[in-house]
Amino acid sequence: MSVWSEIFSGAVGALVVIAIQKGVSVWADRRDSQAIYQWLESESKITGSPDYRSTRAIASNANLAEDRVRHLCSVDTRIHLSTGTNPDLWTLKESKRNPQHQMF
Repeated sequence: MSVWSEIFSGAVGALVVIAIQKGVSVWADRRDSQAIYQWLESESKITGSPDYRSTRAIASNANLAEDRVRHLCSVDTRIHLSTGTNPDLWTLKESKRNPQHQMF
């Protein structure tokens, strides 16, 4: 076996490992995002429930770390952050007057 074939096989092996790790990471993010979305959706159907839920409440129900919930909620286009005075609140309902998304 030549040196080049060993280098090539090592590089291919490393790329396969990286691809598998990335695939597992993407799958875990989708699974956890879907769990968060489903919980927020079920909570929003309860009469008298608040429109916004805290990161801590979501994390507690989804059995995830608060930082992970905060990250997943921020990248999921179906979940929106409160723009009010209370930080760290999330909802499925998009605000009609969201100053962050206005152009003028």
